[in-house]
Amino acid sequence: MSGFLAREALPYSRTFLEKVPLQFINLDELARGALEDRNFAGDAYWQIDADEPLAYMILRSGRPYTIIGYSGPSTTAFINWLRRDKRELTLTYRFVEDGALPFLVRCCSEEPVLQELDNDKGDLMEVFQALRRNEDSGLFRIRSGEVSTLVPVDGGRLQVAFGAGQSLRGKSVLSFLSEQLDPGSTADFFPGATGNLASVGIAETQLLVGAFNTWLEAAIPTWPECTNIAMNLFKTLKDKEECLSSFDYSTEEGLSMQSFPSDTERIPKVFASLIGSMCKKHPAPSACSKLFMSSNRQNKMAIEATGLASLLGL
Repeated sequence: MSGFLAREALPYSRTFLEKVPLQFINLDELARGALEDRNFAGDAYWQIDADEPLAYMILRSGRPYTIIGYSGPSTTAFINWLRRDKRELTLTYRFVEDGALPFLVRCCSEEPVLQELDNDKGDLMEVFQALRRNEDSGLFRIRSGEVSTLVPVDGGRLQVAFGAGQSLRGKSVLSFLSEQLDPGSTADFFPGATGNLASVGIAETQLLVGAFNTWLEAAIPTWPECTNIAMNLFKTLKDKEECLSSFDYSTEEGLSMQSFPSDTERIPKVFASLIGSMCKKHPAPSACSKLFMSSNRQNKMAIEATGLASLLGL
């Protein structure tokens, strides 16, 4: 995802690493953090800087969800891309408050409708008052000095503000907007309610790609024609499903992701459709379907968490 990279610090609740040169960090181990240490299981982000922000990797429950500033296919590809950069890059690793991640992703991936609202001229409060009168929703990204604060408005109401190192709730949010902001503060505005994050991100999508290929490898000895069947069904489905435009399939390499899909919400349903269609081509469809989970037993719980297993009736 290309996205929008900010010079100001994004909201966070605490900092784990700050501007540590990449040569001192084992990025592969850090990316696996939540799998090996529950202390990394919270929502967080990596910020990669050169002379200015280069990319963000957004983590949901400690697992890669999306990458801003890089459109490659996987976390591994992203890490390799960083290693090839000849500049001195640094990494900042910060955790965010519960509930903040959808707003953070939105402000990094969506262009605001209103920009540079001038607090000194009353622009920000004018927009907020209009939202309150009309009971509308939206999101403010407020820049004050070198930090950003995200303030969602829900049906004209203020409930929380996510800042750098702190969050505000209740009446203190209105006090922050009306009394505490520096005169030189500016804001961007994103209209409408902020939606929930997609059920699957980059980590889950990579998991499903790997699981599909593992299943095919397990099926080949007794069903050698499965690779050609998969290729034909994939081509047909790709023409219908936009979310598959980032994927490719070959009989030699299996399924692969060429870039990270912009819309991942339908990925489990599309994979279920592809797998289900293949099983119907097998002499014993039920056994073929069960082979998917048995060949991926080491990732059984992770696959179930994506919703794919229930879609397959397993």
